Amino acid sequence: MLAVQGRSKYDTTHGQKVGERLHCEWVTIDNPDPPEAETEPAAVWRQGRAKGAAQFIGVEGCHWAKGSVYFVASEGGDAEEGQIWRYTPHGHKTGTLVLLYESKSEKYLDEPDTITVSPRGGVLICEDGNGEDEAGGDNYLRILSPAGELETFARNDTPLDLHRWEENKPGVMGRSEWSGSTYSPDGKWLFVHIQYPGRTFAITGPWEKGWG
Repeated sequence: MLAVQGRSKYDTTHGQKVGERLHCEWVTIDNPDPPEAETEPAAVWRQGRAKGAAQFIGVEGCHWAKGSVYFVASEGGDAEEGQIWRYTPHGHKTGTLVLLYESKSEKYLDEPDTITVSPRGGVLICEDGNGEDEAGGDNYLRILSPAGELETFARNDTPLDLHRWEENKPGVMGRSEWSGSTYSPDGKWLFVHIQYPGRTFAITGPWEKGWG
């Protein structure tokens, strides 16, 4: 489990600075399949935490690209609206962790989930925010440029009758989350899904106009 060197039990969920380099190491989980995990989902996490491992919240989508792993903490940050992190290993035992972006409001980025890295260097982010929870909620595809600037790539305009998925929300219309984003090997096509009602899109350029 990942730990920040010299900062035992580091908490990444609040008070973070974009661009700060955190030097990390790995602590060993002595029993990765303890019997109590069947009733205590945090049993493995607690082992790492006891050894000083760092804490994230809502760790979901991740993607390996350009020698680093990019991942999200979907509810991390002071606004609890999501963070984008990059971890670069230095051998098998150490590495560097950098916060690339932290959302200050859901209007900028609302709980990121699936991510992928474009061949052109941008991080494509699928939102899993309020669209499936609130009347009039929405979900976007966002692009984080290598310079750290966030731009809107697409919006899901497919209405979702939430009552079809949750019985306690009759007549409530929202928008489903985006998911499963990936590029073709030649980088010319982006494939991405809308979870409900279940649709897949193939999107092509001209990509030279952006980081997508």
